[in-house]
Amino acid sequence: MIAVTEREFPFAFLHLAFPRGARLDPPGKEGLHYLAGQMILRGARGRSHEAFVDALEGLGASLEIHVGRDHTTLAGDTLTESSREFFALLRDSLLAPNLEPVELDRLRRQTLAELEERRDNDEELAQHLFNQALLRPDPGARPVTGTPESLARITTADILEVLPTIFARDGLVIGGAGDIDEAVMEAELGAAVLPLKTTTVRTPAWSRTLPEGVQVWLIDKPERSQTQIFAGHPAPSIHHPDYDALVVANAIFGGTFTARLSHEIREKRGWSYGAYSSYTTSKESGSFWLRYYPAKKDAVAALALGLELLETFVAEGPTDAEVAFAKSYLGNQLAFRSETPSKRLGERIQNALLGLPEDALERHLAAVARLTREEIHRAIREHLRPKNLAVVIVCTADELREPIEALSAVTRVTVVPYTADFLPH
Repeated sequence: MIAVTEREFPFAFLHLAFPRGARLDPPGKEGLHYLAGQMILRGARGRSHEAFVDALEGLGASLEIHVGRDHTTLAGDTLTESSREFFALLRDSLLAPNLEPVELDRLRRQTLAELEERRDNDEELAQHLFNQALLRPDPGARPVTGTPESLARITTADILEVLPTIFARDGLVIGGAGDIDEAVMEAELGAAVLPLKTTTVRTPAWSRTLPEGVQVWLIDKPERSQTQIFAGHPAPSIHHPDYDALVVANAIFGGTFTARLSHEIREKRGWSYGAYSSYTTSKESGSFWLRYYPAKKDAVAALALGLELLETFVAEGPTDAEVAFAKSYLGNQLAFRSETPSKRLGERIQNALLGLPEDALERHLAAVARLTREEIHRAIREHLRPKNLAVVIVCTADELREPIEALSAVTRVTVVPYTADFLPH
């Protein structure tokens, strides 16, 4: 149990993080954990969904659930004076959700509408299908919110069966911030947590492979004047010895507005308003990826340049000036990431879920400060793979397929209709 107490304002934040998520969805029932998680907030202890929402709003409180691939988080906030009633609603949602079939049907329709909205949003569509390409062959490559076909298969009985696994006590991390302390959390949450069951279900280790060459999927959508380009590959987890060096490498290559990728694509050529890279990590896995969104006329040249920039970065490494700037930039994160109680709580919960010490951020920044240019370049050479990339581009395919196939770096191009739920292998 984690408490970040600060009495300045009469407000409290609460997080319950359960280490099980959508990677455990049975094949063919993708979206099960998502629907089950959402259902606990759609009426409880005989209150209808509308009455439950009204009760929260009447307290000036909020309660929401996030279902990820490896974790499910129940989070909320409340005025201190309303905390007792807030905790009662939270307990009801965990221990006595209504799970009415009519409410499940409403949630299913709402989720289907959200899937359709994602198809209409080029950026979200590209990110969704890129995740599939990037995370294969792991079960985490499947969509967290499911597909129309998989959602139709999920029943109330399925949700009843999976809820005790999702919301089991095993591995639960509880955190509160603001006008709250550990004693209050123990007193108020004990009645909610103790009745939760234990489970033998464990999330499997991640299983991912590098793309064979530069594999490009063109997500074919009619009449696109702008494209969305994502490219990346698996990378080391947060526990890898080269994690600190790769964070610096990412900051140099595409982690800031003045980084190489942004300078060459945004500033120098004006091909995309944004051009950046990211190095994202979890307990067992990680990803390095870049993205930008050039106009159709610039897309092929922008893709080619991005691949070339990454290859040059691996071959030549960073300059001393780039390393110094990145270290300074990253060093300023400590103040930003710890400026409020809720941010400090978020850091500590994340550390607990990832198996990191409480002072992980401080240790990370100290390690960053000690790194040499040579150490960073060695990590870049070892872990960044410009010749092994999954690339997803939302575009009008017949206008771009041939020139992209002609790029010497590209191994294969596959055209996929934008209505597809899954990328072909």
